[in-house]
Amino acid sequence: MLRRILPFLLLALGMFLGILALEICFRLLPVNRGLVRLEPSVAWPLSNYRPHVSYSYSRSWSLLNPQHGRSNNYGHLASFDYEPGGAAVAVIGDSYIEARMNRFNDTIQAQLGDMLGLQRKVYGLGANGLSIADYLVLSKQAATEFKPAAFVYVIVDNDLSEAVVRRKGWHHFAPSSPSFPVYVPEREGKRSWMNDFLASSSLYRYLKGNLGVSFDFAAVYRSPANAAPAIAVAPARRAMEISAIKQFVAMLPEATGLPSSCHIFLLDTDRYAIYDQRKASTPIDAAALKTHFLDEAKSAGLTIIDLAPLFAADYASENKKFDYFPNDRHWNWRGHHIAALAAKQALQGSASSCLAARQSQAVAVQAKHNERDQ
Repeated sequence: MLRRILPFLLLALGMFLGILALEICFRLLPVNRGLVRLEPSVAWPLSNYRPHVSYSYSRSWSLLNPQHGRSNNYGHLASFDYEPGGAAVAVIGDSYIEARMNRFNDTIQAQLGDMLGLQRKVYGLGANGLSIADYLVLSKQAATEFKPAAFVYVIVDNDLSEAVVRRKGWHHFAPSSPSFPVYVPEREGKRSWMNDFLASSSLYRYLKGNLGVSFDFAAVYRSPANAAPAIAVAPARRAMEISAIKQFVAMLPEATGLPSSCHIFLLDTDRYAIYDQRKASTPIDAAALKTHFLDEAKSAGLTIIDLAPLFAADYASENKKFDYFPNDRHWNWRGHHIAALAAKQALQGSASSCLAARQSQAVAVQAKHNERDQ
């Protein structure tokens, strides 16, 4: 009997040792690991990942653009902890603001803080996959917790249309609940030991985060009839998207308790098309939807800045890219720098009254520190 099963035992042992060797190997490499959502998620996305956890990041199978960092006390990727009531400006967005592919000092929030003389007073609040539905919830949370005098939003492709999609782990505008975005729990009950085990496995994180391997085995057997009929209900879907934009614009000043002008929106563009028209991509958010958002926002008195001409002018002059082309569309230092300059000009121009009191306070505090040091 033993002779019969011995080959299988040896095979299983060999596979186990092989997987163990790979796990040890990948623990020495900067695979995507370390960032796990905090549970329970009642305060998400204000409280994002597990706090004070080291993480690493890289792109694709070849581990491009390796980065390392640590989450702060609210689970955001900043080099300092956030304090209740301590923000002058809150910068809100999705993975562009989370910015795990950049050093913190290269981000718009860090650069804007330096430009305004408000170091550690500009809080970056970003998480992968957010839409304007999440931005509204996050703005209300941030206004209550951090009391910023102004908000800066980065709007990228998909932020508008995704606001009506029901996704596990995110908010969306639902026709059944027109008063405020609805949150769909990521899972039923608490995270299992298996979830934690896989989250801690570097091999698993490499397969999922770097190679994009899907472990949603249920999707393999899912009936095509259950798939979202996006094409068949396009007119209804567009009506929902327009309604979501109207709700977002109308609710935002009330959610933050700030004048409309203290909400600055930076609109991203297809930067690949700036480099080469042949590299232009088909947008997810239709042009008509973007136009509707601009019209609604301007009518409401929100501050709108289109980054497209700023990127185009800078590229024509410097011929330097704003992202990790051709591997990653997220902004690099230069992309964040152009955006930070635009936000700074708005905060010192049309939205200058928003920060006046905070800047005067910061100057007074710095003067006291200088007197103490002398």
